Amino acid sequence: MVSTDRYHLEVDKKELTNALRQITKFKKRKGKGEMLMLSFEHGVLRFSMANASVGIDAVGAWPADVFVPAASIYGLARVPLSEEKVEIVVEGDWLKIGSSAMRVEWQAH
Repeated sequence: MVSTDRYHLEVDKKELTNALRQITKFKKRKGKGEMLMLSFEHGVLRFSMANASVGIDAVGAWPADVFVPAASIYGLARVPLSEEKVEIVVEGDWLKIGSSAMRVEWQAH
């Protein structure tokens, strides 16, 4: 397992909501097992799949790429976020975006 003590970002609710809605437009019809990568570089959190990538401004630390099932993100796009600033953190094997959580799948390097 990867150390997760430094995975913590803060993003704007409106930007996150728009990014999640955009990424769901690229959902494959039979996308079972499709993975989504979250990466952070130069102040931009990027959500990437094989056929799409969306970036939003973010503040914090995110030392390496994190992978989650894309279906988890599709579901999150339908959940209203309550806070103006949304925290995105990794704790153990869980990615938490606001009050929602999904299992992280670590990729071997």
